[in-house]
Amino acid sequence: MIAIELNSLVPTLLARFGSPAVLETILDHTAAGARAQWIRVARQRLGSSRHDYIRGIQEVEREEGARVISLVGWLANAIEQGLPSFDMRTTLLSGKSRLTKVGKDGKRYGHVPFRHGTPASGGGGGTPMGRAYGPVGDDSRGVGGVVGSDDAKSMGARVYAAAKTLSATKTHTYTSARSRGSITETKWGGRLQEGLAPKLHERHATDIFSGMVRERHTYDRATQTKFMTWRTISERTGTGWIHPGITARHLASSVEEWVGEHAGKIVANAILQVTGVKL
Repeated sequence: MIAIELNSLVPTLLARFGSPAVLETILDHTAAGARAQWIRVARQRLGSSRHDYIRGIQEVEREEGARVISLVGWLANAIEQGLPSFDMRTTLLSGKSRLTKVGKDGKRYGHVPFRHGTPASGGGGGTPMGRAYGPVGDDSRGVGGVVGSDDAKSMGARVYAAAKTLSATKTHTYTSARSRGSITETKWGGRLQEGLAPKLHERHATDIFSGMVRERHTYDRATQTKFMTWRTISERTGTGWIHPGITARHLASSVEEWVGEHAGKIVANAILQVTGVKL
Protein backbone atom coordinates (compact mmCIF):
# COMPACT_ATOMS: atom_id res chain seq x y z
CA MET A 1 0.00 0.00 0.00
CA ILE A 2 1.17 3.54 -0.77
CA ALA A 3 -0.18 6.39 1.39
CA ILE A 4 0.38 9.89 0.10
CA GLU A 5 0.37 12.68 2.67
CA LEU A 6 1.88 15.84 1.29
CA ASN A 7 1.98 17.58 4.66
CA SER A 8 5.28 15.78 5.27
CA LEU A 9 6.62 16.34 1.76
CA VAL A 10 6.08 20.02 1.02
CA PRO A 11 5.10 21.86 4.21
CA THR A 12 6.24 25.29 2.96
CA LEU A 13 4.08 25.20 -0.18
CA LEU A 14 1.09 23.88 1.71
CA ALA A 15 1.37 26.67 4.25
CA ARG A 16 1.41 29.25 1.45
CA PHE A 17 -1.35 27.73 -0.68
CA GLY A 18 -3.48 26.02 1.93
CA SER A 19 -6.93 26.37 0.40
CA PRO A 20 -8.96 23.14 0.25
CA ALA A 21 -9.15 23.24 -3.56
CA VAL A 22 -5.38 23.51 -3.91
CA LEU A 23 -4.73 20.76 -1.40
CA GLU A 24 -7.17 18.38 -3.04
CA THR A 25 -5.75 19.05 -6.50
CA ILE A 26 -2.19 18.50 -5.27
CA LEU A 27 -3.18 15.20 -3.69
CA ASP A 28 -5.04 14.06 -6.81
CA HIS A 29 -2.11 14.92 -9.10
CA THR A 30 0.42 13.24 -6.85
CA ALA A 31 -1.66 10.08 -6.43
CA ALA A 32 -2.34 9.80 -10.16
CA GLY A 33 1.36 10.20 -10.91
CA ALA A 34 2.31 7.63 -8.25
CA ARG A 35 -0.13 5.05 -9.58
CA ALA A 36 1.07 5.56 -13.16
CA GLN A 37 4.68 5.21 -12.00
CA TRP A 38 3.83 2.03 -10.06
CA ILE A 39 2.36 0.44 -13.17
CA ARG A 40 5.29 1.64 -15.29
CA VAL A 41 7.85 0.16 -12.88
CA ALA A 42 5.98 -3.17 -12.78
CA ARG A 43 6.02 -3.37 -16.57
CA GLN A 44 9.74 -2.64 -16.64
CA ARG A 45 10.93 -4.93 -13.84
CA LEU A 46 8.58 -7.93 -13.89
CA GLY A 47 8.22 -10.70 -16.44
CA SER A 48 5.35 -13.13 -16.81
CA SER A 49 3.92 -12.09 -13.44
CA ARG A 50 3.50 -8.42 -14.31
CA HIS A 51 -0.11 -8.71 -15.48
CA ASP A 52 -1.21 -10.27 -12.17
CA TYR A 53 0.76 -7.67 -10.25
CA ILE A 54 -0.65 -4.73 -12.20
CA ARG A 55 -4.19 -6.05 -11.76
CA GLY A 56 -3.53 -5.87 -8.03
CA ILE A 57 -2.77 -2.12 -8.12
CA GLN A 58 -6.06 -0.55 -7.14
CA GLU A 59 -7.57 2.77 -8.10
CA VAL A 60 -6.74 5.73 -5.87
CA GLU A 61 -8.84 5.95 -2.69
CA ARG A 62 -9.67 9.46 -1.54
CA GLU A 63 -9.35 10.17 2.20
CA GLU A 64 -9.35 13.47 4.05
CA GLY A 65 -5.90 14.95 3.67
CA ALA A 66 -4.49 11.85 1.99
CA ARG A 67 -4.72 9.46 -0.95
CA VAL A 68 -4.21 5.70 -0.70
CA ILE A 69 -3.29 3.18 -3.40
CA SER A 70 -3.64 -0.45 -2.32
CA LEU A 71 -2.13 -3.64 -3.70
CA VAL A 72 -4.48 -6.62 -3.47
CA GLY A 73 -4.17 -10.30 -4.35
CA TRP A 74 -2.04 -13.14 -3.02
CA LEU A 75 0.43 -13.25 -5.91
CA ALA A 76 0.82 -9.49 -6.20
CA ASN A 77 1.68 -9.18 -2.51
CA ALA A 78 3.97 -12.21 -2.64
CA ILE A 79 5.91 -10.50 -5.42
CA GLU A 80 6.00 -7.23 -3.51
CA GLN A 81 6.89 -8.59 -0.06
CA GLY A 82 8.59 -11.89 -0.95
CA LEU A 83 7.71 -15.46 -0.06
CA PRO A 84 9.86 -18.29 1.39
CA SER A 85 10.10 -21.71 -0.24
CA PHE A 86 6.95 -23.85 0.11
CA ASP A 87 5.35 -27.11 -1.03
CA MET A 88 2.95 -26.25 -3.86
CA ARG A 89 0.60 -29.07 -2.87
CA THR A 90 -0.57 -26.90 0.00
CA THR A 91 -1.91 -24.35 -2.48
CA LEU A 92 -2.56 -26.08 -5.80
CA LEU A 93 -4.35 -29.04 -4.22
CA SER A 94 -6.30 -27.07 -1.64
CA GLY A 95 -10.04 -27.52 -1.38
CA LYS A 96 -10.63 -24.21 -3.15
CA SER A 97 -8.42 -24.98 -6.14
CA ARG A 98 -10.13 -25.47 -9.49
CA LEU A 99 -7.39 -27.96 -10.39
CA THR A 100 -8.18 -30.41 -7.64
CA LYS A 101 -9.51 -33.86 -8.42
CA VAL A 102 -9.72 -36.90 -6.16
CA GLY A 103 -8.57 -40.35 -7.27
CA LYS A 104 -10.03 -43.72 -6.29
CA ASP A 105 -7.46 -43.98 -3.52
CA GLY A 106 -8.69 -40.72 -1.98
CA LYS A 107 -5.52 -38.86 -2.93
CA ARG A 108 -5.90 -35.45 -4.52
CA TYR A 109 -4.25 -34.60 -7.84
CA GLY A 110 -4.49 -32.05 -10.62
CA HIS A 111 -3.09 -31.08 -13.99
CA VAL A 112 -1.22 -27.77 -13.85
CA PRO A 113 -1.13 -25.71 -17.08
CA PHE A 114 2.02 -23.92 -18.22
CA ARG A 115 1.91 -21.39 -21.01
CA HIS A 116 5.02 -20.86 -23.14
CA GLY A 117 5.61 -17.59 -24.99
CA THR A 118 7.21 -17.34 -28.40
CA PRO A 119 10.97 -16.65 -28.31
CA ALA A 120 10.51 -12.97 -29.22
CA SER A 121 7.64 -12.29 -26.80
CA GLY A 122 8.00 -10.04 -23.78
CA GLY A 123 6.96 -12.69 -21.26
CA GLY A 124 3.40 -11.49 -20.64
CA GLY A 125 1.92 -14.62 -22.21
CA GLY A 126 4.24 -17.13 -20.57
CA THR A 127 8.02 -17.39 -20.32
CA PRO A 128 9.53 -17.12 -23.83
CA MET A 129 10.72 -20.49 -25.10
CA GLY A 130 14.34 -21.10 -24.18
CA ARG A 131 14.66 -18.25 -21.66
CA ALA A 132 14.21 -20.51 -18.61
CA TYR A 133 17.43 -22.34 -19.56
CA GLY A 134 19.54 -19.20 -19.88
CA PRO A 135 21.31 -17.05 -17.28
CA VAL A 136 19.19 -15.60 -14.46
CA GLY A 137 19.58 -12.39 -12.50
CA ASP A 138 21.21 -12.20 -9.09
CA ASP A 139 17.84 -11.73 -7.36
CA SER A 140 16.14 -14.60 -9.19
CA ARG A 141 15.41 -17.95 -7.57
CA GLY A 142 14.81 -19.61 -10.92
CA VAL A 143 17.00 -22.57 -11.85
CA GLY A 144 18.35 -21.29 -15.16
CA GLY A 145 22.00 -21.26 -16.09
CA VAL A 146 21.76 -24.59 -17.94
CA VAL A 147 23.11 -23.00 -21.12
CA GLY A 148 24.39 -19.58 -22.14
CA SER A 149 22.23 -16.76 -23.43
CA ASP A 150 22.88 -17.41 -27.13
CA ASP A 151 22.28 -21.16 -26.77
CA ALA A 152 19.06 -20.46 -24.87
CA LYS A 153 17.82 -18.28 -27.74
CA SER A 154 18.76 -20.95 -30.30
CA MET A 155 16.96 -23.58 -28.23
CA GLY A 156 13.86 -21.43 -28.06
CA ALA A 157 13.87 -20.93 -31.82
CA ARG A 158 14.26 -24.67 -32.37
CA VAL A 159 11.37 -25.53 -30.03
CA TYR A 160 9.15 -22.85 -31.56
CA ALA A 161 9.83 -24.10 -35.10
CA ALA A 162 8.83 -27.62 -34.07
CA ALA A 163 5.73 -26.43 -32.20
CA LYS A 164 4.46 -24.56 -35.27
CA THR A 165 4.38 -27.81 -37.25
CA LEU A 166 1.81 -29.48 -34.95
CA SER A 167 -1.31 -30.26 -36.98
CA ALA A 168 -4.92 -29.37 -36.11
CA THR A 169 -7.35 -32.15 -35.20
CA LYS A 170 -10.32 -30.36 -33.61
CA THR A 171 -12.14 -27.10 -34.31
CA HIS A 172 -15.39 -25.77 -32.91
CA THR A 173 -17.13 -22.39 -32.75
CA TYR A 174 -19.11 -20.99 -29.84
CA THR A 175 -20.49 -17.66 -28.65
CA SER A 176 -19.01 -15.85 -25.68
CA ALA A 177 -20.83 -13.08 -23.84
CA ARG A 178 -17.51 -11.95 -22.37
CA SER A 179 -15.89 -11.37 -25.77
CA ARG A 180 -19.20 -10.15 -27.25
CA GLY A 181 -18.98 -12.37 -30.29
CA SER A 182 -18.19 -15.79 -31.65
CA ILE A 183 -14.97 -17.68 -30.98
CA THR A 184 -13.48 -20.42 -33.11
CA GLU A 185 -11.22 -22.68 -31.05
CA THR A 186 -8.67 -24.87 -32.81
CA LYS A 187 -6.72 -27.54 -30.93
CA TRP A 188 -3.78 -29.44 -32.34
CA GLY A 189 -3.78 -33.13 -31.47
CA GLY A 190 -0.07 -33.54 -31.96
CA ARG A 191 2.26 -33.14 -29.01
CA LEU A 192 5.85 -32.01 -29.05
CA GLN A 193 8.36 -34.81 -28.71
CA GLU A 194 10.75 -35.12 -25.81
CA GLY A 195 14.40 -34.17 -26.19
CA LEU A 196 14.33 -30.76 -27.90
CA ALA A 197 15.79 -29.36 -24.69
CA PRO A 198 17.63 -30.84 -21.69
CA LYS A 199 15.98 -31.26 -18.30
CA LEU A 200 15.82 -27.94 -16.51
CA HIS A 201 16.28 -29.60 -13.10
CA GLU A 202 17.45 -33.05 -12.02
CA ARG A 203 14.13 -33.73 -10.27
CA HIS A 204 12.19 -33.24 -13.52
CA ALA A 205 11.01 -36.35 -15.33
CA THR A 206 11.45 -34.72 -18.74
CA ASP A 207 12.18 -31.38 -20.36
CA ILE A 208 9.67 -28.57 -19.86
CA PHE A 209 8.57 -28.56 -23.52
CA SER A 210 7.79 -32.27 -23.81
CA GLY A 211 4.12 -32.82 -24.66
CA MET A 212 3.52 -29.20 -25.70
CA VAL A 213 0.32 -28.57 -27.67
CA ARG A 214 -0.77 -25.67 -29.83
CA GLU A 215 -4.10 -23.86 -29.47
CA ARG A 216 -5.65 -21.04 -31.45
CA HIS A 217 -8.66 -18.87 -30.65
CA THR A 218 -10.12 -16.79 -33.48
CA TYR A 219 -12.29 -13.91 -32.31
CA ASP A 220 -14.32 -11.52 -34.43
CA ARG A 221 -11.44 -9.05 -34.61
CA ALA A 222 -8.33 -10.97 -33.60
CA THR A 223 -6.61 -14.35 -33.54
CA GLN A 224 -4.63 -15.64 -30.56
CA THR A 225 -2.29 -18.64 -30.64
CA LYS A 226 -0.82 -20.13 -27.50
CA PHE A 227 1.46 -23.04 -26.63
CA MET A 228 0.68 -25.10 -23.54
CA THR A 229 2.01 -28.01 -21.50
CA TRP A 230 0.44 -29.71 -18.48
CA ARG A 231 2.14 -31.42 -15.57
CA THR A 232 0.47 -33.59 -12.94
CA ILE A 233 0.72 -32.71 -9.27
CA SER A 234 -0.39 -35.35 -6.78
CA GLU A 235 -0.46 -36.23 -3.11
CA ARG A 236 0.80 -39.67 -4.13
CA THR A 237 4.36 -38.41 -4.42
CA GLY A 238 6.28 -36.38 -1.87
CA THR A 239 9.02 -34.97 -4.08
CA GLY A 240 9.07 -32.22 -6.65
CA TRP A 241 6.67 -29.28 -6.70
CA ILE A 242 8.71 -27.40 -4.11
CA HIS A 243 8.52 -23.74 -5.04
CA PRO A 244 11.86 -21.98 -4.51
CA GLY A 245 10.07 -18.94 -3.14
CA ILE A 246 9.63 -15.43 -4.47
CA THR A 247 12.19 -12.69 -4.04
CA ALA A 248 10.65 -9.47 -2.68
CA ARG A 249 10.65 -6.75 -5.33
CA HIS A 250 9.61 -3.80 -3.14
CA LEU A 251 8.24 -1.84 -6.08
CA ALA A 252 6.04 0.25 -3.77
CA SER A 253 9.14 1.55 -2.00
CA SER A 254 10.65 2.70 -5.29
CA VAL A 255 7.39 4.49 -6.12
CA GLU A 256 7.44 6.27 -2.76
CA GLU A 257 10.98 7.40 -3.54
CA TRP A 258 9.77 8.63 -6.93
CA VAL A 259 7.02 10.66 -5.24
CA GLY A 260 9.58 12.28 -2.96
CA GLU A 261 11.80 13.19 -5.90
CA HIS A 262 8.98 14.62 -8.06
CA ALA A 263 6.71 16.10 -5.40
CA GLY A 264 7.94 19.64 -5.94
CA LYS A 265 7.18 19.60 -9.67
CA ILE A 266 3.80 17.92 -9.18
CA VAL A 267 2.80 20.44 -6.54
CA ALA A 268 3.90 23.38 -8.70
CA ASN A 269 1.83 22.15 -11.65
CA ALA A 270 -1.22 21.63 -9.44
CA ILE A 271 -0.93 25.13 -7.96
CA LEU A 272 -0.56 26.63 -11.43
CA GLN A 273 -3.70 24.82 -12.57
CA VAL A 274 -5.85 25.98 -9.64
CA THR A 275 -4.48 29.46 -8.88
CA GLY A 276 -2.64 30.51 -12.00
CA VAL A 277 0.45 31.15 -9.88
CA LYS A 278 3.67 29.86 -11.42
CA LEU A 279 6.27 28.84 -8.85
